[in-house]
Amino acid sequence: MMEHPPITTDALRYDLAIIGRGMIGSAAARHAAKISTGDERIVLIGPSERSHTKDDSDPKDASLIIFGAHHDEGRITRRTDPEPIWAELASRSISRYEEILQESGGAKDFYSECGHLAVGLDGGDMMNKRRETAESMGVECAGLDAADLREEFPHLAFPHDCVGLYEKKHSGYISARGLVEAQTAAAQTHGVDVIDEVVNCVERCVCETNGDEYFCIEVGQDQIIKANKVLVAAGAFCNARSLLPTKLELVPIKTQTVHFVLTEDDVIRLKDMPSIIVKNDELWAYILPPIRYPDGTVRLKLGGSYLDSDGNEYGLDKQMHSDQEVVDWYQSNGNKDATRDMENMLRSFIPNIAPTSILSDTCATLNTPSRQAYIGEVEDGWAVATGGNGCAAKSSDELGRLAAMCILDREAFGREIICGERCVEVFLPRSILPGEDDSDAVTTRWRDKRKRDIAKNAALITAKALTTKRESGVLPKAVLDIIQLLEGKGETIEKMMVVRTPVQEYVGRMMNIVSIGKYKKAIAESPYDRMFHLSLVINERYVLQKNEVIALSASKSSKIYEESETMAVKVPSGKDATSVSLLLYKTRLHMGSTKFSEYCAVTNNCQDFILAVLTSNKFASPDLISFVKQDAEVIFNRLPIHTKLVAKALTNMAAVGDKLAEDIKIKHQETDYLDIARHVIGDKVREMHRNRCGTSNKQSSTN
Repeated sequence: MMEHPPITTDALRYDLAIIGRGMIGSAAARHAAKISTGDERIVLIGPSERSHTKDDSDPKDASLIIFGAHHDEGRITRRTDPEPIWAELASRSISRYEEILQESGGAKDFYSECGHLAVGLDGGDMMNKRRETAESMGVECAGLDAADLREEFPHLAFPHDCVGLYEKKHSGYISARGLVEAQTAAAQTHGVDVIDEVVNCVERCVCETNGDEYFCIEVGQDQIIKANKVLVAAGAFCNARSLLPTKLELVPIKTQTVHFVLTEDDVIRLKDMPSIIVKNDELWAYILPPIRYPDGTVRLKLGGSYLDSDGNEYGLDKQMHSDQEVVDWYQSNGNKDATRDMENMLRSFIPNIAPTSILSDTCATLNTPSRQAYIGEVEDGWAVATGGNGCAAKSSDELGRLAAMCILDREAFGREIICGERCVEVFLPRSILPGEDDSDAVTTRWRDKRKRDIAKNAALITAKALTTKRESGVLPKAVLDIIQLLEGKGETIEKMMVVRTPVQEYVGRMMNIVSIGKYKKAIAESPYDRMFHLSLVINERYVLQKNEVIALSASKSSKIYEESETMAVKVPSGKDATSVSLLLYKTRLHMGSTKFSEYCAVTNNCQDFILAVLTSNKFASPDLISFVKQDAEVIFNRLPIHTKLVAKALTNMAAVGDKLAEDIKIKHQETDYLDIARHVIGDKVREMHRNRCGTSNKQSSTN
């Protein structure tokens, strides 16, 4: 994985960020790189696979745990789908498997052309639709009656009332893991960056300096990525976290499979077995042939369910409603009754099988009301590609191509046709609210909702500033303005000096008063002659320090060193030179967002901040550390206990004042937002006041 510096200017942010490193997302990254002109910066973001086993080391926050439907070795691939659109998507994808492998530069082959067998009722809906699709697409298939099935596949047993449709070429199964690895490697060969992290949220932001819009993507625990456009392909997690501006009509569904670990004899006996789908009035199932898994075992896998008289699946409630519910399902062993049913099915289809062990595995599919995928922009520059409906693995490369075209070339996507229909209409994402199928109505509602959200967010931020300090990890605007100025000029750090200045006399007098005369005595009894304030001077002009908040300011050189002691810092030069932006980025990663932003005179003061800057950027030396560090606890431990509390309270008040002074400068560009904001601010401030005073919502509602 490549490391990237913090992105603070247009020149350093990505043109496109693709969120979700699964089958669709990785395919979209490969195609986006090929569609682009070559100058665009593209990043693919998503975590590596983790164990499904829950243990004590798992984060309590489900947002840090992500699973994917591609975490498996066997997915059926075929062109004889009952639904023509899914069949066409699959056919286009299958035709590019070799291309993907070649572009990956040596990835392991992910495709096994073992053929595919569909088994169903003669004259039944599934078999009729498959035949029609095969004929319309020119897919060569062999029809098999019950006797043919027994002769062609003597080791298998199917319901006596079923017939078969055997697709021998361009079908079989793929390793979902292998496909994602190959797509990712191919994308990287085309210049795509990959970030192995979880994305927590996406927000549209506006630069206060020039009004430019961009997206802020919160990655992992300590990183912000900026991008001009965003494509979300996060599967079952699309709606469960703040990745989109509105929730979509998506239903995460629990799925489950049973794995038979095979003996060597059964591996040999079943080596020519195709991938299989079976459906009649009593059950449906899919079966994968013997596949070797990463642990070295060879397994036969089945997924499916028995059906009731209405054709519905028996068993548990399969719909999931939250991020945590999806995580819990992936980390479970599934439903025991479903495992038993699938075990019985597999034994009925393959008589005399003697597995060495039987395993259960959980997964999830994401369904849409239309049973078609969602590919399209939900807002300008903010697109989604999801909703596989249990059919996406075999079709993922074409879904990724269409998604890349949607976000990078609207006109071309508008011309795309599939099965005689316009893709922009077939794959239109739909809002969570039911009853509105008209795309114009959906778009209008999204825009209206976005306006309300922007106004509400601005109001809440302003109201919150009346009672809270700065958000963790966020630099003051004045600091960001100077960073942007430096980045715009391309100015790097050429010189750096640690400066320690005696604490101002009035501060000492105030501390002496607060401590009831004990401060001077504590200093006298400590190893120090006096207390210092620490800062860094960069390029003999810019002063970086931490008081109640982090500050970066320009100052005349003659004033910087008055009454101060200094020590030079050795910094890299030339191509290894660093920037102020990167300097602070590494410091935030080293300290964590909370300690980076907050101040404590005892345990997280100006000296701790300067030491963190030097250490995280590998500038620290024993002499510098000795020059910087004074143990404030040596002083405060000699003072009355209330002294620490008063010092912290004064610092917090200063931090709140700094934040409020900054926030009241917010400029609203659209006047219709202001009326909404005024009402929200009033309500929010009153609510905060009631909560702080301990009153209930039922008491007086007067201002």
